[in-house]
Amino acid sequence: MFKTKERSQALREALKAHLFPALIERGFTAQKHSSLFYNFFRVEEARVTGLSVQWDKYHRPRFVVNVRFAALERDANGRPGFTPRFGEQAGQWQAAESITKVFGVYSLRLHAGTGYERWFKCGWLDYMLRREACEKVARNCAALLPVMEEWIEAADDERLAHEWFRDHISYFPAARIKA
Repeated sequence: MFKTKERSQALREALKAHLFPALIERGFTAQKHSSLFYNFFRVEEARVTGLSVQWDKYHRPRFVVNVRFAALERDANGRPGFTPRFGEQAGQWQAAESITKVFGVYSLRLHAGTGYERWFKCGWLDYMLRREACEKVARNCAALLPVMEEWIEAADDERLAHEWFRDHISYFPAARIKA
């Protein structure tokens, strides 16, 4: 009755009802997705942002939200774009109109809290006691989106103290590449 597959499906439906509309409202567009990743993408005036909801590899009812962002630069012709600092496309100019994925740049992760277990999840006991437990998980994740956007804007500042949001956001700085 309360199998993992049922809880996972309920959590996916809750995300489609609560998190995905919140992302679209913030200007993200849905990209091609798989059973393990739901991908979203946004190009703004100052930056490009890619967001993916990453499911547990065994399809258990839990996920994290990975975010990658890069400041847009102008090329010699004045077109906006960015150059990844590492990865397979490192050093190659990416025009803003052709960007569909953001790799080789700063990244962060939204998660449910501190400690060893950071995944957003819908546990079987919560689900058994309250059928809307998955809805609550999706709403809690969507509530972190304004914090994420504030953090990304603050990340443009070199003097950023990333401890501000340490309970719900992990920050992975770009690798230092020597030219």
